[in-house]
Amino acid sequence: MSYTVKQLEGLLPFAASHEQEKTILGVIEYGGSVPEFAKAHGKATTNVYRSLKNCRKRAAKRGHAPEHDMTQTVPDGYKVKGTSTLYDDEGFVKMQWVKTNVDNERQFEIMQEAIEGLCDGIKALTPMPRPVTENNEDLLNVYTMTDTHIGMLAWGKETGRDWDLDIAEETLTKCFGDMVHRSPNADTAVIAQLGDWLHYDGLEAMTPTSGHVLDADSRAGKMVAVACRVMENLVDQALAKHNKVILVIAEGNHDLYGSLWLRTSWVHIGRLPLPAGPMLARADRAVRDELPDELGEAVSDGA
Repeated sequence: MSYTVKQLEGLLPFAASHEQEKTILGVIEYGGSVPEFAKAHGKATTNVYRSLKNCRKRAAKRGHAPEHDMTQTVPDGYKVKGTSTLYDDEGFVKMQWVKTNVDNERQFEIMQEAIEGLCDGIKALTPMPRPVTENNEDLLNVYTMTDTHIGMLAWGKETGRDWDLDIAEETLTKCFGDMVHRSPNADTAVIAQLGDWLHYDGLEAMTPTSGHVLDADSRAGKMVAVACRVMENLVDQALAKHNKVILVIAEGNHDLYGSLWLRTSWVHIGRLPLPAGPMLARADRAVRDELPDELGEAVSDGA
């Protein structure tokens, strides 16, 4: 297929990567001639054609296919489900109806890009000093945190107890501090966050799979800030007492995606090496091979 400069310029907004954008611009420089561009840059002609074809498919999914009279594009994160076009007697477009749908694959890509962008701005934390107390290397403390539902809003007169972001942060921080204070001086500790750390999983307050509407306190951005701040506080408190801290971040039905970016963010903070399992982020001096065999097997199995 041959391309005109106008066709190529129309594809630029739909390039999937910087490399694909460079390819389109390069072909434009050669007047739309793919063979000339490929020869000049030492690229295989078939690969250049394939890249442009993929871009055309991506553009058509967003509603851009002028050769088929599709010129009404949809926002990023959506895709065209179908079009109905009414032509006049002379063959010109008189009216057109565009049916759209959510592009789940692209929305996932957008969320991944957002996570990477957030991680780029994360500053590495300074290593925690070793505890001054003598710890028993034969002991391991497990601090279980589950169903905290940070971001939930509850009215005491209706539910029996109030719950919001401020209450969640204060309660979880003080509770964990009391747990650490009362626990024995074990050399290793596990913070087992077993799911539903967050009350909801996106910009809208609803369960991710069933779509049940939830009572939420404030905005998603504030919920994320509190959730990250509390988790950091818990890790710092544990590291002040234990030489090794293992952080387990499991998913719940309320935070399927939230648990993913929370684990990813801890990997990028710098104090933590790469996770040894799908739900594990290791803090400070924790080394996977130094864990008791039973715990290591449980973590590897995703328990």
